[in-house]
Amino acid sequence: MENQNKGLDKNQIIGFVLIATIMGVFGWWQSKYAPEEAVVPAVEESQVMPTESELIVLDAATENATAVVDSSAFVAEEFVIENNDLKLTFSTLGAKMVSAQLKDYQTYDSLPLYVVNENQTMDLILPGAIRVLHPAWF
Repeated sequence: MENQNKGLDKNQIIGFVLIATIMGVFGWWQSKYAPEEAVVPAVEESQVMPTESELIVLDAATENATAVVDSSAFVAEEFVIENNDLKLTFSTLGAKMVSAQLKDYQTYDSLPLYVVNENQTMDLILPGAIRVLHPAWF
């Protein structure tokens, strides 16, 4: 005979209760330990134009103000891995290889030999594939 299940069995109910409990506890924990954002007071713009003496004072104040660096701005760094034969340079911008230099070899005009340089693109061609996989597609 066929196994006809017309409802939820006890394992499914226990699973749903566990998932709901985990999500509830996680939501409570995130709300309790979430970092508080600084409240920035709204600045009202006035329709009155400042006088020339006020502009000079404002210009002097802005010259003495220190520059604030945005902490969310990303600055790419480069890391070098090297041994006696090979020098590899990786960037934190997408974890890509910036350059690969063979140390013991030179080009015909006595420049260092780079297998991969910054301006080169690496495409992946799979056997039997219809199209080429480009890194920008990943």
